[in-house]
Amino acid sequence: MSDGRPIAVTAQYIAPDAVNGYLLIEALQQKHALLMSWQSHLYVCYGVTYRKDYDAGGEVMDPILTFLLIDTRYSDSRREVVFNRETDDWKKVQGLLWVAVTLQ
Repeated sequence: MSDGRPIAVTAQYIAPDAVNGYLLIEALQQKHALLMSWQSHLYVCYGVTYRKDYDAGGEVMDPILTFLLIDTRYSDSRREVVFNRETDDWKKVQGLLWVAVTLQ
C-alpha cells in the first residue's frame, strides 16, 4: 500500500464449466473482483443479473442471465459491456479469476 502496509493478492481460476450462480453472487456480494476472459479479452465483472429458481426437490438455483462487464481498454461508451447467456456464445469464455486482496 502507499502507506507501507503489505498486502497479499490471490487469484483463483474458475473454468467455464465450473462457473455457477452461487459462486458468482457470493464473490460479488463479498466485493471480490472477478475478471472474465471472453473472446481473448479481459473484462472486469462488476455485477450479474440472475433469477431465483427452485428444482423439484426445493433446492435453490441461481441461473445467471447476464454478466455486467467493464472493458478497461476504453473510457467511452464502449467501456460497459453485457454478456448475455442466452445470446452470447459461452464457448468463447475462457474462464474467470476470483481476485482477493488482504492486508498482511
